[in-house]
Parts: sequence; C-alpha cells; structure tokens
Amino acid sequence: SPLLLAGMLLLMGAWLYAFIFTSPDTALQLAGLSMRRREKLLVLVPFSVLVVTLTGMINSLLYVLCLSTMVSLPHASFHVPAEYDALDQLELQGLEPSLVEPM
Repeated sequence: SPLLLAGMLLLMGAWLYAFIFTSPDTALQLAGLSMRRREKLLVLVPFSVLVVTLTGMINSLLYVLCLSTMVSLPHASFHVPAEYDALDQLELQGLEPSLVEPM
C-alpha cells in the first residue's frame, strides 16, 4: 500500500534526522522551540504512534507476526537436533573448568 510505504518513510526520515543526521545531543530548532534529546523523544514517540495507527501499519505488523509464527512453530517442533560425536565430546570436555588449582 502506498500509504503504508509513505508512513514508513516518514517515520524513518524523522528518526534519522533527529538522531543520526544531527547529533543526538544537539538541540533541534522547531517552531521557535529548542528541543534537546529528551524533548525529541517526547515528540517522536507520540508522532510514531499516530503515524502507525493512521497508515494501517498495525494490521501489516500483526499479519507478518502471525505468518512468521505459522512458519516458525512447525519448523521448531519438527527440528531434530544434531547428535554429538566423539570429537564434539572431547571439545566439550576441554571447555569444562578444571578442578586442578594452579601452583
């Protein structure tokens, strides 16, 4: 959806401009107000929530979450872990802490 893409680009641009392109500690001048790091966060978090709800990003995120869950749970349940062989056992023994104290 073009609205979803525009919202994602708007959010990405706002966060990048506030914290990456300008130093996070540099005060940002907006409408005659000087915003430091804390004020930037207090403005960007509600702005992000507003953009996410208005552009329908919540539906897309829930769809991706459900779809990835439907793919990963069967994979995890049918996965068979590899068996250890003799070399793996020797390697694991070498990683165990020794009981002999150094002199």
